[in-house]
Amino acid sequence: MNKGLNICWPTFIQVGNVDNATLINDLADKIISTYDLNVGPNDLGWVDMIYDSDKTITKFREEVVIPNFEEYLNKVYETSLENYPNYRLRSWIASYKDGLGMVSHSHSGSQIGSVYYLMAENNAQGGEIVFTDPRGNSHRGYDDHFQKFFNTEIHMPSTGDYLIFPSYTFHHVQGYTSRLRIAMPIDLYLGDNIVLDKTVRDS
Repeated sequence: MNKGLNICWPTFIQVGNVDNATLINDLADKIISTYDLNVGPNDLGWVDMIYDSDKTITKFREEVVIPNFEEYLNKVYETSLENYPNYRLRSWIASYKDGLGMVSHSHSGSQIGSVYYLMAENNAQGGEIVFTDPRGNSHRGYDDHFQKFFNTEIHMPSTGDYLIFPSYTFHHVQGYTSRLRIAMPIDLYLGDNIVLDKTVRDS
């Protein structure tokens, strides 16, 4: 007797674009004018982004980041941030210049990861963010007919784009050739007893 099909290991990656271009530009300008964007990732110490009182960050957090996480949690996991009153947001800046990329990594420690692109040129060469199947060699032994179920997810970002994903999902950034790119990864920690990973990471 067929009792149905269960989806056991889904990995949902939400892709969108922030519809407030002015806010994205203001935040990019703030970062450029405030921080020294050396080559590679920069951990700016926004360990508790939820408590940052800067007006631009507050607006971005309240009008963009939190609603997007809320939507993702609701659609994918059928839950809400209301069920996690002690949640935390951790953010840092990833800046890229010619020739840089990022090796495969995950955002382990948090539950949900995301990355917002505050500056990303449409004419850039390379720089795609690539997500790989978290099940490892699960494709082994399947013929070509099945390969679409194991394909990598590749996204070429534009300014204002964002991606939200389970933090266990491994991803990397292809080599990038263009002017400065600014990305803002933001991790969501849902638990009460959270140890924030201080390792500089990138997306």
